[in-house]
Amino acid sequence: MKSKLLTFSICLTMSSGAWSAPDTAFSTKENRDYFGFSTGYQPTNDYFSANVIYGAGIAPALVVETRLGYNNTLLNSKHMLARVSLFGHSQFSSGSSFLFGPFIQYEDETNPFRTGFSGVVKHQLDSDIALFGGISAVVKKESTVRVLPEFILGITWALSASEPVRTRTLELQPTTSKQPIEEVVVPSALPPQRDIIEATHVFKVNSSYITNEKVLKESIQYLHERPNMNIRIVNKHSKGGTIAYNKWLTKRREERLRAFYVRNGITGNRVEIRSNINQELILPLIYIQYHNAN
Repeated sequence: MKSKLLTFSICLTMSSGAWSAPDTAFSTKENRDYFGFSTGYQPTNDYFSANVIYGAGIAPALVVETRLGYNNTLLNSKHMLARVSLFGHSQFSSGSSFLFGPFIQYEDETNPFRTGFSGVVKHQLDSDIALFGGISAVVKKESTVRVLPEFILGITWALSASEPVRTRTLELQPTTSKQPIEEVVVPSALPPQRDIIEATHVFKVNSSYITNEKVLKESIQYLHERPNMNIRIVNKHSKGGTIAYNKWLTKRREERLRAFYVRNGITGNRVEIRSNINQELILPLIYIQYHNAN
């Protein structure tokens, strides 16, 4: 028991230190599937469990999580442990969220099915990795019904969801002249010479993580070929949460775009970025417009 208490105390200390770090400005509102590892400890029965976990987002604020592992009571009795939880999701800062909900688990042949309720605080270390910790109330029906506390710690890695990339060029209004229009051949490495380019899936929904670098890199090459041209970007996204969250997500996306261009050799004074929120949009869009620097 002492060795398990010492192990759990060390894990709790490390996790608490991570939670006290400054905000990392990564969104936890994005509901991506994840996998990871967790431990549980019930001080009442000297009960320790180790689990592999997998979570799947089934709605913007709803997650189904499964855990598979074993429990170890008094270091002499091991049983398979399987738990299914239904978590509601509530974000209370830019890098932290609260997950809460009921669960049902299979633990041993004597009393196979048990239920309970969990509350977990999850903190994003970056866009993919998160630490979590919390407490569960486990209902055990043996000779009597008892509610036992269980402390939980763990780490998760978000899984990348593959998304199709689609680009669409908005054509300029045709001129009223009846003269034939001479086609301009543009090298395939450069974007079309149009005033406005609309690109979808540059950002994932409710995230500032750039998933479509191809459109941006073509834009950067276009600017390198034309040093007298500047770029104006309008970042549009749907209304995805509270006013504070929308403002934070807007600012974060602007910072990511500006840093991407600067990192690829386009100075900040050549890049103008504006944002607006359109609650009718389902996917985030950016509009790219080129104009003469003079």
